Amino acid sequence: MPFVPARAQSPDDAEFHLDLHFRDTVSGRIDSLTGRAFGYDPRASDGYDSLFGEDADYPGGGSPGGNDFWFERPYPDSATRADIRHKPTTDSFAISYAPGISFENYPGSIFWDPAQIPAIIKGIWISAYEATTPLVDMKDTNIFTEPSGFEAALWGNLTITVFYNMQPHYISRAAVNGSSANGAGLITDATVYPNPMPSTGALDVTLGGAASLTVVGYDITGREVLRLSREGMGGENMLDLSSQLANIHGVVMLHIEAASGAENATKNVMFVRE
Repeated sequence: MPFVPARAQSPDDAEFHLDLHFRDTVSGRIDSLTGRAFGYDPRASDGYDSLFGEDADYPGGGSPGGNDFWFERPYPDSATRADIRHKPTTDSFAISYAPGISFENYPGSIFWDPAQIPAIIKGIWISAYEATTPLVDMKDTNIFTEPSGFEAALWGNLTITVFYNMQPHYISRAAVNGSSANGAGLITDATVYPNPMPSTGALDVTLGGAASLTVVGYDITGREVLRLSREGMGGENMLDLSSQLANIHGVVMLHIEAASGAENATKNVMFVRE
């Protein structure tokens, strides 16, 4: 009987996985780092699953040349090259992953094959960790680029959200991250639309109660490009940005502050001005 070598355990064993690759666009080098992937499977846990090629404790940031991509596992607090999460038994759900990314040179990109994404998945959003506005939908494109070290720092850690059999929607990070100050329920959601934004657009801020709102926008150089303030009410507050857009181009970070008595909270939202 001929010898048949055992197949290595890998993300290929999962019901769904999406492979990720790197391109350092300064040097043009493509790093195909083995086993970088995320996905889901009914047999998986949200911890360490060797069946799917996950690492028990991968530190991240260790590849030659300084380019790397990894995932922070919720429990225990460790990192892994592949993150296959447990697939819920419900008919529709959203699963979020917490990736880390680093590049030796900028611009730097990760890319993938959208043909790996089944039709049942209606969207896969990459967004900044502290923002609800998606930077890209992985179903609609095959590349995500961090143009500069400044924007990488501005976006901070990333969140990838898979929408299974449901239309993608903005997920409030407040429920996941809490507030950056002592008013955890003061800003419950913040959305910019449309994104990218042409000559008109708005910021929609949902407050847990009445509060004073201050919104400051910064471009990729850190220069202040817009400032708004108003008294907000509990619930949805619409702030028209149209009059502020004439001299704004490219990526903008909106820093939102809400204050009510001794409580205060902040939230960041990214948008692109066309």
